[in-house]
Amino acid sequence: MKNFVSITVFMVLTQSLFAQKVFRIKSDNLETKVPILVQKPENYKSTKSYPLVFMLHGYSENYEQWNKTTDLKKLATDYQMILVCPEGFVNYYLNSPNLENFYYEDFFFQELIPKIEKKYSIEKKNIFITGLSMGGYGALSLFIKHSKFFNTAASTSGALEFDYENFKEISLKFFESERMTKDLEMTLGNPGLATKNWTNS
Repeated sequence: MKNFVSITVFMVLTQSLFAQKVFRIKSDNLETKVPILVQKPENYKSTKSYPLVFMLHGYSENYEQWNKTTDLKKLATDYQMILVCPEGFVNYYLNSPNLENFYYEDFFFQELIPKIEKKYSIEKKNIFITGLSMGGYGALSLFIKHSKFFNTAASTSGALEFDYENFKEISLKFFESERMTKDLEMTLGNPGLATKNWTNS
């Protein structure tokens, strides 16, 4: 009886452990290895197809943000869906018009999605995307540009407008530096010289 209980507990713990996984994609579009956190339902079966939800993190955070702020395992299991939290760096999930080696939108559709679709059983008609702050911008931006791919998008406190002076004020208040505007300049270029990059993104 003790052996049976021990085996049962081990199987439950093992199933729970392997329901969440972090792997890295060696990206040609970003020229770096990109960490991706994936949360499956505890009772995941490869013979069943699941809705897929991309969850994009906010500025100054990373791919672990959602895992720290909510119970991903419970969400995935209760709603029978696969959750994917990719690293987004500080570049608003854009193809940078200013950097030669940062094309996040291309990475997302050319490298990340094929990898997820190959590894997991996905309901192609039920692919969703959401994000927080910077990730909220990224979610809506990717959805608008590729609306036929996604079922629905959602944004939580999304940073939806690239207003240089507003970003500068926020950056000084929260970070006591101009890191937010410097990162945006790195991504989009100088706002005085690359106005179209700022208004068209």
